[in-house]
Formats: sequence, C-alpha cells, structure tokens
Amino acid sequence: MALNVIQRVMDRTHPCPLYTFTSIQVIDALLRLRGRSLGRGALARELGLGDGAVRTLINALKDHELIEVRKEGCVLTEKGNKTYSSLRKNISLPEEVGASPLTLGAHNIAIRVKGHADSITTGVQERDEAIKEGGTGATILLFSNNLFKMPSGPDDCEKEYPDPIWDWLRLHLKVSQGDTIILGSGATQLEARRAALAVVRRLLRL
Repeated sequence: MALNVIQRVMDRTHPCPLYTFTSIQVIDALLRLRGRSLGRGALARELGLGDGAVRTLINALKDHELIEVRKEGCVLTEKGNKTYSSLRKNISLPEEVGASPLTLGAHNIAIRVKGHADSITTGVQERDEAIKEGGTGATILLFSNNLFKMPSGPDDCEKEYPDPIWDWLRLHLKVSQGDTIILGSGATQLEARRAALAVVRRLLRL
C-alpha cells in the first residue's frame, strides 16, 4: 500500500507545479509526522526544504489525504497513518550510528530494509544514489545465516572488521534473515539521512 501511495503522490502526469521535492522527502515526512504535529516552518527545517518546496509538498500530501493541516500544524490522517504502518513493514526507522570502520562520514544513519538483497549486485549503484543526494556515500550490508556480508566484499564482516557496531545493529535494527542494512553517511545528520533514504528509494523503486 505505502509504495503505491508514494508513487501516486509523485505522479506528475496531471497539470501541476514542478515539484521541488522528491520521494525521499515524501517518505521522510511520513516518518517524521508519525504521532506528532509539525508546522510548515518546522517541517521545512527538518526536511531541509525551502518555504516554496515545503508548501508544495504539504499540498501534495493533502491532495492525497495523507495529512491535514490544523492550528497546531500538519498531522497524519487515518490514511497517512496506514501508509506509515505499511512503509514500516518494509523499513526500520532511521537511527544515527557512531563512526566505525564501515561508515563514511561525520554522521551516519542506519536503516534496515526487509529483503531486497537479491536486487543488489556490487553496492556501487546504491552508493552513487546516496552521493547524488548530497551524502558522502553509503555502505550496504546483507544479513544471511546470522552473518553480515558486503555485496562484493567479505562474507563475514563481523570477523573481518571487529567493532561494537555489529552488536548495535543486531540490537537496534533487529535484523533477520535476508535483510539489507543501509549505512548512509554525510557531513550532517540530514545529509546522512537523505543518503540512507536515497538507497531505500532505489531498493523500493520509488
């Protein structure tokens, strides 16, 4: 459900102003608005959008009945909450993780994606998507047979790169067989978050 809804939000086949936001901001808005209200200015700051772009985004989300605008700010509607829940079946919430031998920036955001390991070859295309969104890169890990491995690297990264990050990933992301783990990196937390969500967008084909 979530993927179809997000794709419909981004559909520009009908006459409308040119979007200055991407599906990354649509996903991020849903994640950030869950259980809270945000005014236009606060939402713009959290998403890193200008005033015009966030206004267009809010209108698009309203048109698709994902949010309503109240005195206290934007809140998810029932449809918005259902879309959020559907999205969360595919991905974990973005979480900041400390630097490690695997990370590539001053800030690093980890997201678990359910499955999708078969769609990754070397991880280079995913890294490039992260860089296009202003990140410094992304590290892709695949979890299989209780081991973390890289698409074109070691089959047991935990053995190859001893570090507390492995316990952190197991505890915080609750990884399971066949999951893909994204470590998006950037000079700022927002850039790292966008980098990670750029890979999510590619894997979910949004």
